[in-house]
Amino acid sequence: MAKHTQSFRVQELEVKFKPGRKATNLEKANSPEDIHKLLKPLIINQPREQLFCLSITSAGVVGLEVVSKGASNCALSIVAEILKAPIITNASDFIVAHNHPSGVVEPSEEDRKAAKLLKDGAKIMGMNMLDFLIVTSETFYSFARTGELKGS
Repeated sequence: MAKHTQSFRVQELEVKFKPGRKATNLEKANSPEDIHKLLKPLIINQPREQLFCLSITSAGVVGLEVVSKGASNCALSIVAEILKAPIITNASDFIVAHNHPSGVVEPSEEDRKAAKLLKDGAKIMGMNMLDFLIVTSETFYSFARTGELKGS
């Protein structure tokens, strides 16, 4: 019996559901190290910042979306754009990650403000941002691991 594929389109975002298909590499992304390993091939030699959102359910990571591509030192996005993929995939948890093409992994003041704004916005929506990562080709910085997401 042939499997059916359902597609849902919302402006620029397309989510496909294929029954019985596993996410393979995505479902194994359980730690900042795993996410860094997953994103590394996508960011190597990228001259611009890219912002990613990983949608997470009890089954693990069920989606990875490039939310925005920016300049060499910023990738602008608004809370609603970031939360769109987790909402569509019925994920109450998510992780946001972006690269720093400069190779400097330390968060800027803008990174810290964005993480807090996103965590607070998600909370209003009944969602939970598990981590906010900065990734480079060599290493990563995890806001959850450093405790910077607590108290928001």
